Amino acid sequence: GINAEYMGIKKKHRVHMEASNQIVNQNGKSQSEVLAEPFVENKKYARSAYADPSGGVLITDEDNSIGIFFEVVRQMGRKIMEGTVLDAMKISRPAKITNYISYLESISNDLIFCSPYLNAAAKTSDPVERLKYVVSFVIGSLHKTIIHCMAKAPANPILGETFQAHKADGTSLYMEQISHHPPVSIYSIYGPDGLYVAHGCGEPSMGVGLNTVNGYRQGLTRIRFKDGGEVSFTNAYMFVNGLMMGKRTLHYIKTITCTDHTNGLTALVTFSDDGSGRISKLASAVKNWWNGTKNSTPSDHFTVNIFREQKIEGQNQTQTEILSEGSGSWLEYVQFDGVVYWRISDKIEPWNSDEEILLPSHSQSRLDSILIKAKEYDKAQIEKERLEELQRHDAKIRRKPHHN
Repeated sequence: GINAEYMGIKKKHRVHMEASNQIVNQNGKSQSEVLAEPFVENKKYARSAYADPSGGVLITDEDNSIGIFFEVVRQMGRKIMEGTVLDAMKISRPAKITNYISYLESISNDLIFCSPYLNAAAKTSDPVERLKYVVSFVIGSLHKTIIHCMAKAPANPILGETFQAHKADGTSLYMEQISHHPPVSIYSIYGPDGLYVAHGCGEPSMGVGLNTVNGYRQGLTRIRFKDGGEVSFTNAYMFVNGLMMGKRTLHYIKTITCTDHTNGLTALVTFSDDGSGRISKLASAVKNWWNGTKNSTPSDHFTVNIFREQKIEGQNQTQTEILSEGSGSWLEYVQFDGVVYWRISDKIEPWNSDEEILLPSHSQSRLDSILIKAKEYDKAQIEKERLEELQRHDAKIRRKPHHN
């Protein structure tokens, strides 16, 4: 049975994780400090191997995940037409189109550049420099989960699921799924030697168009530094084009805002991609061709301004003072004022989870995820549906009135 094979599969899973960490270390030491260097205009900086020439990450789908997904949608549609809505809601996303990492673990990827960037942010007394490090921390991790998962979404989090990990410098990460409907995740990072503490929460929000899907994680991450300074940041908006037809690419759109609440400063990251669909992009390309212009900047590029807004004395208006300007690509580099702070080629130490101190609820202990990683999809589907049924049962109990 599934449980009889659990320990053997789990052991293989652990060995694979240890081997993966060794490969990272053999390829080059992970950096313990920010490796700043002068920015060279017109230099071709290293670009992610998964980047599309026109911008964003080119999503590959070797297992026809989208085709399987639409088959599930058709099944749901048939059940709804038959009047069995409750049965339709119980249709589980197939294990074959689910990535083995959990949604919680995917969030940990978004926080992986805390060392060295938040360490550096904590050590500087310059508030502008601090925001540069925070922006680099946020931008540097944007490609991590996307490239790992591609067309397969992370496994849905289970109520009460946890994730804990640490880094060699003493940084610790703790996460928990505290709500199923709506799905809410919370997380805390404790920097080494008390340099900083970061707390955040997030609830995924998504929208689907004819050939697109967009979404982001609602919520803030707030960082309190050892010197009393406090900075928060919003999450990036994701946009996927070519969902059903054409080239499928993933982009970040709109803005990310980092706010220094202590010093009244703001860093505003603005992505080049406006989130328009393929038809709009085609119309824009035709217009550029007609006017004899060419947009050669990939859509994964961005600009960033760090500024302070002050009220004009005696007037009901404010003036904006630009303190720093930057630019880059979330698939290449981040630079501020002629100095590069992050590159896609930078080595980063992965999160490490010591099995002997993990809670039983830890994400990497989920049997369905372990079976998916082992490509035992039929067994994984059984375990996945068992966990989902347990959640529905738990939710029903929680809705019942309690009497003293």
